[in-house]
Amino acid sequence: MWGRCWKFFLDLDKSQVEDYVRVRVMFLVANPLRNAKEVQLPTREMVTIPFDYERTRKHCFHCQRLTHDKNRCSI
Repeated sequence: MWGRCWKFFLDLDKSQVEDYVRVRVMFLVANPLRNAKEVQLPTREMVTIPFDYERTRKHCFHCQRLTHDKNRCSI
């Protein structure tokens, strides 16, 4: 399991102008961030869901962890 969905920002009764859905997820910051996840739809089709992160403070773009920035990466 990657993380627990904490808040889901989608109202199907309103027109969807954006091509994304905003979801708040809780996960362990010691684990690397994922850039995407492959999921199987009910039709058995496999699709890749890309992730964009907002409001992350320390983010190492080398190892994808949130515990330090790239200047302090030991990898």
